[in-house]
Amino acid sequence: MKMPISYAPFGSSSLAAAATHAVGFTGQNLDRVLQGYHLGNGTRVYSPCLMRFHSPDALSPFLNGGINTYAYCLNDPVNGQDPTGRAPFFNNVFKAGIQRFQQAYKRLAVPRNDGLLNNNQSRHLGEEMMFAKQSVKAATVEYRVIQSSNGLAQLESSKVHKFVFTAEHKLVAFSASNDDIMPSHAALGEFSGLGHGTKGLGEKVISAGYIKKDGADLVYLDHYSGHFQPGFEHLYVVQEYLASLGVRSKLIRLGI
Repeated sequence: MKMPISYAPFGSSSLAAAATHAVGFTGQNLDRVLQGYHLGNGTRVYSPCLMRFHSPDALSPFLNGGINTYAYCLNDPVNGQDPTGRAPFFNNVFKAGIQRFQQAYKRLAVPRNDGLLNNNQSRHLGEEMMFAKQSVKAATVEYRVIQSSNGLAQLESSKVHKFVFTAEHKLVAFSASNDDIMPSHAALGEFSGLGHGTKGLGEKVISAGYIKKDGADLVYLDHYSGHFQPGFEHLYVVQEYLASLGVRSKLIRLGI
């Protein structure tokens, strides 16, 4: 004679499923050691005694999980699905967001066969050039062509310095008191052209990033540029150019 096993809303039962090897709460077998059920393909263990999961939802929007240690299937086990043990709504949104980001990044950072960098925000170049010219004229931003070690020595360690290196092996920099008032790398590349603002070398950028100097005047280069998105390897040519000027530099790899 088969005895029916009933469960309270939180999974507790008067008859131990472990003793009878019966299928337990929500159709899962009871873990005798943890005294709980592995839900969501074993991602999280639910305890009827604690009336919650042992761990929070890894994709919870509530910081470190918070109340999501109590949530399962969006609190709708009949219509909701939780195949991985994570809230399906936020999981789907997260995956969709990642896919959109990856597609956008591939669109923006398509490499060119000629070794040049693409300006992925070229539609804003006109406005950016106007801002750059106004900033240089007002002396809030300084423009410099670095052709010697002395030119690099003039960069103050207390300021922020953006650089662009062109296919013509021309190293140019914008310097300002802070990054908030700094024109873009694309404007700097265009500014390096003859006529300071006419159509110049903006389409021939092969490296871009920031120059940093510490109190001992050590030179550091990174490859951060939202407009050009250069890789770490694009810094090598700049480092070689500085070496030809007698300047030693260290490269900083960014996690992007």
